[in-house]
Order: sequence, then structure tokens, then C-alpha cells
Amino acid sequence: MKTLMLASLVIALVMGGSAVTAETGPGDMVGRWTGVLTDGPRKGEPAADLEIALSASGPDIHLVLYRYQAEGEGKPETQRLPVVRHAVMGGVLSFHTREDDFRLKKDDVPSSMEADWEFAVVGADKGELRLVSLKAQGENVPPTKAPPLEMKRAAKP
Repeated sequence: MKTLMLASLVIALVMGGSAVTAETGPGDMVGRWTGVLTDGPRKGEPAADLEIALSASGPDIHLVLYRYQAEGEGKPETQRLPVVRHAVMGGVLSFHTREDDFRLKKDDVPSSMEADWEFAVVGADKGELRLVSLKAQGENVPPTKAPPLEMKRAAKP
């Protein structure tokens, strides 16, 4: 049940979409990117922030998801997902996140959550963040047909 709830949360975060139109490199991806929820009662509110900087070892990536309570209003909780590996190929930044102290609710027992993501620049200051796979509480979560989250560059270095 918790796995399905987590899958629903991730599906809600990864909404929007269009097709990748040009091959880009890591330099084109640098900056702070923001995506917002595109429908539902939280439409227009933050869904995710992605910050990409270049370092000697390649892209330095920081992903923050915004988690909302199902019942009522209130400020979201932020969940920073540690990036444990990454690669850039064909204009797409692929990265893997792992959180060992993940809790769907504050009083839940901590568990691990792993996810594979892809980010691509699709236009001038426009990008897409896509959830590729998700493993939560030791179980693979079935893939979804959710479109990628549309991202806009909020800042350049």
C-alpha cells in the first residue's frame, strides 16, 4: 500500500511534457531548473527543483522534490535526493538517486528509495525531467506512462 502511495506521489510530481528536439551537452544544462504541478488542486505549485553545475568530475547535480500532504493545504516538505551516479549521453543527463532514510509519513519506519531519472534541455531555458524507474521499500514500483515534468531555467550561473 505504501509503495502504491509513493508511486502516486511520484506520478503526481512528474507531469507535463514535450519531445526532446536538439542534442545538448552538460554546459547547456547548467543552472537552476524549476518544475511545477500542472493539474489538480495544487496546480502551479512547486513539484521539483534541479540544480546542475559543472565540476572537474562532471555535472554536480542536486534534486529536490516537494511533498504535499494529501489532506488540505499547507506548505510542502522538501525531499533532497542524493545523486549517487550520473552520465551524459546523446544530450540526456541520466542520474541515479538513493535515499536510505526515506519516510512517506513522519512516523514511518525509514526505508530506502532508489530512482533513475533523465533530464534533457528541449528549448531555450526549457527542459524535461523524467522518472525512469523507482524502487521503494525494497520493491520495484511498476513503470508509469506519466509524461515528463516540464522544467524552466530559473537561474544561470
